Amino acid sequence: MLRDRVLDRLTWVGALVTLAGAVVLMFGPLWTTAVGENPLEREPGLDLDAVLRLALPTVVVLAGFAVALCAGRSRAGGLFALLVMGYAVLAAPAPLPAWFLPGLVLTAAGYAVSLRRSRSAVHTPA
Repeated sequence: MLRDRVLDRLTWVGALVTLAGAVVLMFGPLWTTAVGENPLEREPGLDLDAVLRLALPTVVVLAGFAVALCAGRSRAGGLFALLVMGYAVLAAPAPLPAWFLPGLVLTAAGYAVSLRRSRSAVHTPA
């Protein structure tokens, strides 16, 4: 009984683990100090790694919650959100994939459980 309840909520657990990882990143190792840095001596142009480091946590968290919302309701929507989440985690600069991989694994496992349960519910006679 408890196992079934946990499995039913596994996508939400994955989304919350992802959110927790983003919160820790935003208050900790994602930021560096600018002490002694002269902005006039920076390379001209866009620092794509810095932009990705700041934007991808938001994308990953939103995709995690989208998978949790679509689990059991919309297979295509959940799969699309899971693919976006996976791509964002794998395409992220160096420290980010390690922070978001546990949330991605839990969310993917929860989505797989919800697919399996929806298929078994369709094939089970009433």
